[in-house]
Amino acid sequence: MKAGKAHRVPLSRQALNVLDAACGFGGDTGVVFPAQNGRRQMLPDNASRRFASRVCDGATAHGFRDWAGETSVEQSRRALPRA
Repeated sequence: MKAGKAHRVPLSRQALNVLDAACGFGGDTGVVFPAQNGRRQMLPDNASRRFASRVCDGATAHGFRDWAGETSVEQSRRALPRA
């Protein structure tokens, strides 16, 4: 849901594989990433914001995603063998 409306997001084959593998983590809750309280609920909307603020004072979820994206690209480049 986004702004109260259902929407679709195209995902790569790799992303779909990750989601398929993660389906077992939620048990029989019906969600991929269940809340930690054991109820049949999803992670709360503010979970990423709370995580980012715990990791670094003043951090935002958007800033964390941006940093993680840049870092993963850089790590991938380092892991590739040089020709």
